[in-house]
Amino acid sequence: MELMKRKRLATVEEAILVYLKDFTRYREEIDVPLAITQMGISRDLGIRRSHVSISLDSARQKDLIEERTLHIIGEARRRKSYFLTHEGMAKALSLETGFFAQEITACLKDGQSFKGNLKELTENIESSISLARLIIHTYEGEVKLNELSSQDELPARQLAIPHVPLLFGREEETEAIHHVLDGSVSVMSITGIAGIGKTAMLAHIMETSPHRSETLWIDIGEWSSVRNISGHMANYLDAHSSPRLKRYLKAHEILDMADIHDILLDLDARMILIFDDIHNSSPKILKFFNMLISSALTSDKILVFLLGRSRPDIVNNYLQNSTKGVFGLDLVGISEDSSIELLRARGFSDNNSLTIAQRSDGHPLYLTLVKDLGPASPDNIEEKLAKEIFDHLSEEEKAIMGRLSVFRESVDPEAIVQEDRDFDILDGLIKQSIVIDDGGWTTHGLLRKFFYERQVKVTQLSSHEIAAEYYSTRPMVSDRVEETHHLIRADDLETALYLLKTEGGDWLKQGYQDEILSIFEEISSARIGDEGSYELKFLAGMAHMQIGNWTQSLDLFTASLTISRDLNDPRKVARTLKQLGALQYHRGNLDEAHALLSEALDLVPDHIHDKDHDLLRSEIDNALGVIFWKLGQIEKAVKAYNEDLSISRQNNNHEGIVRALNNLGIIMSQQGDYDDALQYYAEGIELAERMNDHKLVCILYSNIADSYKLKGSSTEAQRFYERCIELSGDLGFKWQIAESYRGLADIVPNKREHYLKQALTMFERLGASEDARSVRAMIEDG
Repeated sequence: MELMKRKRLATVEEAILVYLKDFTRYREEIDVPLAITQMGISRDLGIRRSHVSISLDSARQKDLIEERTLHIIGEARRRKSYFLTHEGMAKALSLETGFFAQEITACLKDGQSFKGNLKELTENIESSISLARLIIHTYEGEVKLNELSSQDELPARQLAIPHVPLLFGREEETEAIHHVLDGSVSVMSITGIAGIGKTAMLAHIMETSPHRSETLWIDIGEWSSVRNISGHMANYLDAHSSPRLKRYLKAHEILDMADIHDILLDLDARMILIFDDIHNSSPKILKFFNMLISSALTSDKILVFLLGRSRPDIVNNYLQNSTKGVFGLDLVGISEDSSIELLRARGFSDNNSLTIAQRSDGHPLYLTLVKDLGPASPDNIEEKLAKEIFDHLSEEEKAIMGRLSVFRESVDPEAIVQEDRDFDILDGLIKQSIVIDDGGWTTHGLLRKFFYERQVKVTQLSSHEIAAEYYSTRPMVSDRVEETHHLIRADDLETALYLLKTEGGDWLKQGYQDEILSIFEEISSARIGDEGSYELKFLAGMAHMQIGNWTQSLDLFTASLTISRDLNDPRKVARTLKQLGALQYHRGNLDEAHALLSEALDLVPDHIHDKDHDLLRSEIDNALGVIFWKLGQIEKAVKAYNEDLSISRQNNNHEGIVRALNNLGIIMSQQGDYDDALQYYAEGIELAERMNDHKLVCILYSNIADSYKLKGSSTEAQRFYERCIELSGDLGFKWQIAESYRGLADIVPNKREHYLKQALTMFERLGASEDARSVRAMIEDG
C-alpha cells in the first residue's frame, strides 16, 4: 500500500515565515499569544508539530527567525516564541507577493469552481483562513479548501464490512440471517460472549452477499454519539443518492429523532444497518436504536442488525411481546466438527486439531488465533489466547499492535506505519487475523485491551501522542474530538485545552454537545489552572445551553464569570456576560439580559481592533439589538445592528454580515420600509447562498415573503413562501414551514383553510401553544 504524496505550493518553512509576518507587532511585548509558539503554529497551519520544529530550526540556522522565551497570554508558564528577523521579514514579504500572484483553482463552500490568483481567492472566503494556511494546503495548483475548515462535518471515511475470508459451521444461524435479508424479519439481535464470532459470522455472510452494496457497518464504542452515528448514515445515504439526512444534519445543531424517523421512512432504496458492540451504547444511543427499530418495522426499506455481548431492554421488550419482524439469535461455540475443520484449514494436524477443539468449547476467536496445544478452558480462553498471541509475536509486531491498540476506531495506514517495512508486518498480521481490515486497520477488542495494558506507562503516553499527531492534520470535527481524547491520554492537557479553546465553539455549532460534555467530565477534576478551568466550564455551559439544560448552563457560566473576574481578564468577563445575557433572554428575562449585555459591551471598547475583539463586540452588538427590538426601542436596535454590520464587514465575517442584514431587514419591514428591507434581504441571501448555509437561506426566504406580503405583492410573497417550504421541508425546519403556511393563508384565499390547518397541525406538534392559538383564531374568523 503506497502513501500518496502531493507537491505543495509552499514548504513548511516558507509557510511559517509568511505566518509569522502577521505577528511582528508583538516583538516588543512582554506577553505574547500562544499562536507564535510551536504548538500555536502547528495548530494554525494544520502541520504536525514535529515538522514545525524541524522547519523552525532550519529557519533559525539561516537567521530568518529568532527564538525568545516569553510569557504567553492566558498561561502561567513561559514558552519559546518565534519572531522574524530583518532578513526573515524581507523574505516573508517577497514570498507573500509571489504566492498572492499564483494562479490556482479551488472549489468554494457553495460548490462553485474558482479560478484566479490567491489574492482574489482570499477575497472570496472567510478572513479566518490565512494566506499561510492556504499555501500549505495548495497542491499542484489546487487549493484544498476542504482541508482548511471543519465545516460540513460528517465522518470522512465510509465504513466497510470487516474482511473475514472463511466461516466454519453456523449453518442454522446463517439460514436465520438470510431470512432477515430476504425481508421476512426487519430487526435481528445477535448476542454472545466476546470472541464467540458475532462479527465474523455476519461479516462473512454480508461480504459475500448480493446485498453487500446496501450495507452500512458501524462499530459502537463508549465514545460514540448519536451525532456521529447519524453522520455515518448520512454519508452512506448521500453516496446512494439520498442526500436529505446529510442536509438535515448540516442544518441542525440538535437532532430530533422524529425528524430522522421521517427521513428514513422516505427512503427509495434499501439500507441494511449493522451496529456492532452495542453493549457499549449510551442511553441516548439506545433511544436512537429504538427509533431505528420503529423505522425498520414501519418501512420495507430498512433492515437493522444489533450485535453485542448483551441484548438491550428495548429489544427484549419487542421479543417478549412476540413482535412480528424482530428476531433474537444467541450464539454459542461452534460444533466440534466445525472446530476441527477450522483448525485443519489453518494447518494443524488431525490429532492436534482434535485436542485443541475439545479444549476450546468451540470458541471461534480462540480457534482462529491459537498457536499451540497449551491448556484452555471456557473460563480462561480469552486470557490464554491474548497471552499466547503476544508471546508468538516479534518485537516489531508487538510495537505495531501497541500503537494500534490506542486507537478507538479503524485508522488509515499512516496512523501506525513508521517505516516501509511496517506494511509487510501489517500484511502478516492481517493474514493471521490479528489485525482486521474493514476499510481501515483495527483489531479485536480483546486484543486491543490486552496489548494496551501490556505497554508500560511511558509507551502508552508516546503512543497516544503519536495518535494525537495523526488526527491533528485531518480536517473533520470528529478528528478533533479524537485528537483531544489522545492528548488527554498522553497527559498533554495544555494542548487539549488549547484545542477546546480555539475550536470548541465550531464543534458545538455542528452538534457535538455530547462530546464536549464527555471531555468536560473526563478532565474537570484535573489540575488545569484557572485559565483551563475557565475555558472548560465556559464550553460546557455552552453545550448545556444548546441542549436546553438551563440550570446546568447557568451554574457553569456563573462559575466561569467568577474565574474570569479573578483572572482580571475583561475580555473573558465580557464573553461570559454575553452568554449569561443570552441565557436570560431565552428564559424571557429581557431587562436582566439587557443589563448583562450592556456591562459586557463596556468591557470591549471600540478603540481596540483585533479579530477576536471585533468578533466579540459585533456579537454583543447583535445580541443587544435583539433585546432593544423586543423592548420596542427601535432606534437603539437599528444602531446596534449597524454596529454589528460595520464590524462584520471590516473583518469579512460572512456569518455576521448576513445576521446583521437580516435583522435590519426585519426592522425596516415592520416600519413599512419594505423596499429597504428587501434590499437588505437581497444582499443577505446572496451571501448566504454563497456560504451554502441553507438554514440562513430558509429564514431569509420567509422574511422576504413576509415583506412582499405586507407590501401587497402577493405573487412574489407566494413564490418565496413556497421556496421556503420546499427548502425547509428538505432540511426539517418545521417551524419555518408552519410560519410559511400561515403566511400563505393570508394571500391565497381559495386555499386559506387548507394552509391554516397545515400550520395548526405543525404548531401543535412543535408544542407552540401561542402560535397554535393564533391560527385557531384565524380559522374561527374565517
